[in-house]
Amino acid sequence: MKSQIIGVLMCMLLFIPGSIAVAFPVQITLSYEDTKPPAVWFTLPKKSIFYPFFKPIILGSTQIWAHASDDESGIHYCELYIDDELKASFSAFPRSWTWNEPSTTIFSKHCIKAVAYDNAGNIGCDEIIVWKFF
Repeated sequence: MKSQIIGVLMCMLLFIPGSIAVAFPVQITLSYEDTKPPAVWFTLPKKSIFYPFFKPIILGSTQIWAHASDDESGIHYCELYIDDELKASFSAFPRSWTWNEPSTTIFSKHCIKAVAYDNAGNIGCDEIIVWKFF
């Protein structure tokens, strides 16, 4: 994790021993270390219960909306994976990607995962399991 600089204060320290004045430049740097991972979530597909599967069901092509935020150092970029295969990388949020690849079988289970990297090097992720027809 790298430190984030909050601000720098520049001033002169004046020291007067007897009658000789000596000035010393002083720089004070205020910083903190960002150790909190970014928040990552999906708005589509929604995490919900669909009886009898208890997971979202996708029919054909669908939009996947991933969001990420980090209040401390900000988001550097985010990656979107389907079954551990990188499908998209982006830095603007919210971001959508159209999943229009056909499944290898008529009905299959998949893992959609978003991984976000903040500017301090922290990593956050979210994943959702879905069932996809076609």
